Formats: sequence, C-alpha cells, structure tokens
Amino acid sequence: PWNQRRQELTQTADLSTQKRFTDLKYNALQYAQLLAFEKRSFQEREFVQALADGNLDDITNPTLQHLIDQYTHLKHLSLGRYQHYQQLKNELHQCFGNIRIKEFTYKAGLQLQKYFKERVSENTATQKMHRIKAILHFAQDLKLITEDPLRPIKLKGYSNRKTVLTIEELQRLQSLYDGTTLPPHGHNALGLLLFACYTGMRISDIRRFSVSMVQGNCIRLVQQKTEEPVIIPLTEFSARLIADGLHMRTGQNINRELVPVAAAAGIKKHLTMHVGRHTFATVSLRLGMELMTVSRILGHRSIRQTQSYLHLLDDHLQEQMSAWNKLQVVHRQAAAG
Repeated sequence: PWNQRRQELTQTADLSTQKRFTDLKYNALQYAQLLAFEKRSFQEREFVQALADGNLDDITNPTLQHLIDQYTHLKHLSLGRYQHYQQLKNELHQCFGNIRIKEFTYKAGLQLQKYFKERVSENTATQKMHRIKAILHFAQDLKLITEDPLRPIKLKGYSNRKTVLTIEELQRLQSLYDGTTLPPHGHNALGLLLFACYTGMRISDIRRFSVSMVQGNCIRLVQQKTEEPVIIPLTEFSARLIADGLHMRTGQNINRELVPVAAAAGIKKHLTMHVGRHTFATVSLRLGMELMTVSRILGHRSIRQTQSYLHLLDDHLQEQMSAWNKLQVVHRQAAAG
C-alpha cells in the first residue's frame, strides 16, 4: 500500500493503516516544529519516542525517573552504582510520584533532602543528593533546564570513614539481646543487626535469607549487589540467631528501629544495618583473622576493598601501645624504692 515515488500511502491501504500513518505523520511534524522552535539538534531516540506516543512532554520535560534511565544507559555504570540509581528512582516515586524535570524546584530539593535525612545517615543522604545533582547536570547538558535548582543547597562533603562497633560495644548489644528489656520490634531489629555483625551480610542479602541457604555449618549464597558467590561459616551465636528466627517485615525501617536500641545499650553511634557489615570486618581483623579470609567472606572482588578497613584499627593500635605507659609507672616505683 506504499507509493515509493510519491512517498505516500496508496488508496488500497485499509482504514486503520491510513489512520496510523496520519498519526505518525502528525507526530513527526510536531517533532520538527519542536526542533525549529527550540533550536534543538535532531536526536534519533527522541524522534522514535515522538513517533511512538506523540507526547512531546516526554522529550522536553521528561520525568526524573526517565532521565535516570537515560543517564544509566549512557554512562555504562558498574552494577553497584546502577543499583543505587534504581533505588533512587523508587525513592523519588515515593516522595513525589512521577515528577518531571521542570517541576523539580529548589523547594522540592529541600523536601527530598529532608526525606533522605529522616531515613538514612547524614553521609548516605549526602551521597543520594549528589546522585540527584548528577541527574540535574545531565538534564542541563541535554538543555532541558538552564540552571541547577539545587545550586543554593550546600551539601556537606561526606566522609568515607566507616562507623564500626568495638568488641565491648558488640558484647553490650549481645547482652541486651539476651535480656528482656526491649519491645518485640526492637528485639527483632537488634537480632538482625547482630546477624550482620556476625556474618558480614548486607541488608539486601539478609532480606532474602532463608534457612535453605544453610548447608552444613555455612551459609551459601550469591550476593545480590555483586552477584558474587560467598560461603559464610556460622559461629555459635549466628547459628542461634537463625534458630531464634530472623523476621523482616514488609516496609520495615530497621535503621529507625535501631535508634532506641543504641540508647538502651548506651552506644552513642548512629547504628545502621551496614554498621554490622563494617563491624564484622574490623572485629574479624582485630581478632587475628587473615585479610584474605575476611575478603572472601565479605565477597569483595578485590583485596583492596578489604584493606580499606585496616585504617579503622588505628584506635586499637593506640590502645595496645598505651601498654608502654605502664613501663613508666614501673620506673617511677623502682626509683621511689
């Protein structure tokens, strides 16, 4: 039904084909007018999108979620970074729904920052806001917006220093778990944190943990974040936690439930589930486990990742070195004698 010379449908084309062709032609003309009006360069991907749905808003004013998809597609991110941006899409939807780029104002930025700070640590909230700024700068490059609406918001530089528990703090939490002073949801959240401390597992893997992963005296699983297989030997206490039952409620905000747990244990640190993973690494090294062994249990692809925990042992070195102060006491006592 196509006339190649005239570049048009022939009269033999059925009614539905004629209607579809008319719609496509109209969408194409709309896109051409958009290019001329905004002095934009032709983009094949935009053109195909304009032909498909005729909604030029998806081109000139896409949703932040759609921009994140474009950004991750073009940047060829690592699996870990890609998952961070996928999580960001869900968080944007929970906070705003399908918000479009030109609707994302300074006020919306403050609202999003408040949303993050209520749910995660200061460092994590800052990292998430930096990812949002990356998407906004990407939108500027595409000439969708002229200015970064978050420019007035000063983001604190986040520190790579990890929060970890000392052996004494870990023992305090274990004693609290064995007691009966916590309400059921607090006791459950503490059990999940301790399980992370004793296994090094991420919250994403704890969420999908089942007893079927226990084979012999080990947990065998493929990590969700890295897709790396790991084998985690169980200790007496981690095996007991499994026997007690690890319960993850739908929509449960464990990190928030750990706030009163920290207070009850007299720990003045911001407890999160990831603190458990960091604690496992540092306590393991402090107790003398080999770096390579810790690296394999954590599922690190490179030993360098595990080496980043070595600087956290500095405080422990200072504690050990203080033993030399006792020598001075001996000298004083000898001199007095």
